[in-house]
Amino acid sequence: MATDNNNIKSLPMNGGDGRYSYSRNSYGQKHAFDLTKEQINEAIIDKFDEKLFSNNIIRIADLGCASGPNTFNAVQNLIDPISIKCESLGLDSKNLEFQVFFNDQDSNDFNTLFKSLPSDRKYYLAGVPGSFHGRLFPKESIHFFNCSSSIHWLSRVPKELVDKNSPAFNKENVCFVNASREVKEVYAAKFAEDFQDFLNARAVEIVPGGLLVILLAGMPLDLKSCLTIFYDLIGAALLDLANMGLISKEKVESFSFPMYFPVEQEFQELIERNDSFSIVKMWSMNIEVEIVADTFAMQMRSGTEELIGEYFGNEIVETLFDRFKMKIVESSVYSDSSYKKIIALSSVLKRKLD
Repeated sequence: MATDNNNIKSLPMNGGDGRYSYSRNSYGQKHAFDLTKEQINEAIIDKFDEKLFSNNIIRIADLGCASGPNTFNAVQNLIDPISIKCESLGLDSKNLEFQVFFNDQDSNDFNTLFKSLPSDRKYYLAGVPGSFHGRLFPKESIHFFNCSSSIHWLSRVPKELVDKNSPAFNKENVCFVNASREVKEVYAAKFAEDFQDFLNARAVEIVPGGLLVILLAGMPLDLKSCLTIFYDLIGAALLDLANMGLISKEKVESFSFPMYFPVEQEFQELIERNDSFSIVKMWSMNIEVEIVADTFAMQMRSGTEELIGEYFGNEIVETLFDRFKMKIVESSVYSDSSYKKIIALSSVLKRKLD
């Protein structure tokens, strides 16, 4: 994907199964989903529409699947309560057939994903490359959508953030957290636009009465979490590399991550703004995290290396994350307990009947 100053877009997580791969460094995302499992199961058993069992075929799509293995865990955790709901209606779940679609960007490592498929899976499957900010499936073809730890990625960085003449020029930061009010407003507006595009596309593709589960990291009201400080530290590490002459300072000043984490009320209001879905259940969790510099450096690298390498050059990646690890150790993240948390926002939505 293009990553010039005016068109920075999100890129897939690290593929393969090496030390810095997403598949080996995404246990935090798995932990967050596991913590929501019980409430999601309750919502499915309570609200999954009986009419959706009419032809014994249930189609599920996981959006932002990466290269595994979390996507397989998520899918099975959806299939199980759907089967329980089927039995509760006096139907034989053995007659159910599941078709699962794994979606991510065109350049995602689908090869690793398919090589690691569970041998005991009881569903048919297909890969669906493409951006979930637009249409991916035929009209009313999917019964259940899941999107976990993905929707915070924007379709692109807003052009105002990289325009030197814009009041929202994000010169001093690489994300929105400690940026100016103008920068935060531009980020929030872009997230709102992308999220509505996402919901509008799903509204066309999902059957009436179908369910959509969304899980993403959110921001506390004081904007203090390990996510906020870690992205600040990545920016500080990039400036170190500029001072060392490894990259240009101008290039650092024109770089911003295409991601945004909303606060809970903001997220709820964006859902309510869309007329196609009703909120079945919505909740947030404070997840306590143990800060280990090496662990978090690998996790951050697995999720951002593709983007950073594409923009600044792969030759600086090793040095950058060594500096980043040092920044974690030197920062207040160990002494300030308010940073040792992540806010997880979860929602189960139901497609309204036309």
